Amino acid sequence: MITEERARASKVLRADGDKQSKIIISAGMATKLVLDAEGTKQAEILKARGSAQSREVVADAEAKAIVSLRSELGESNVKAANYFTGIQSLNALRAMSAGAKPDVTLVPAAAIDMASQIMGRTKTA
Repeated sequence: MITEERARASKVLRADGDKQSKIIISAGMATKLVLDAEGTKQAEILKARGSAQSREVVADAEAKAIVSLRSELGESNVKAANYFTGIQSLNALRAMSAGAKPDVTLVPAAAIDMASQIMGRTKTA
């Protein structure tokens, strides 16, 4: 009789321990999910801030480049902003044609005219 009672008490205690173990594991998993989500959120916020700062630095550098070009070009007929824009357009065109390896690259006539104006030549026909 004593052994039966001890066996029953052992089963009850083991069941209670298993129940508590499952509760603790569930709470840990829930906490992990919350902390993972918070970490992802913070990472995205920092990534967005870094991207914004990067765009700001590039914009500042481009503005300084325009000011520098304006001072270097001085009294010439070429406007610094137009020159800078033209150079960027030509670089973009070079990147476009290098990446795709096309047999033919279509270029808008306006782009050719703009490049010609930058180079101090007349409009194309």
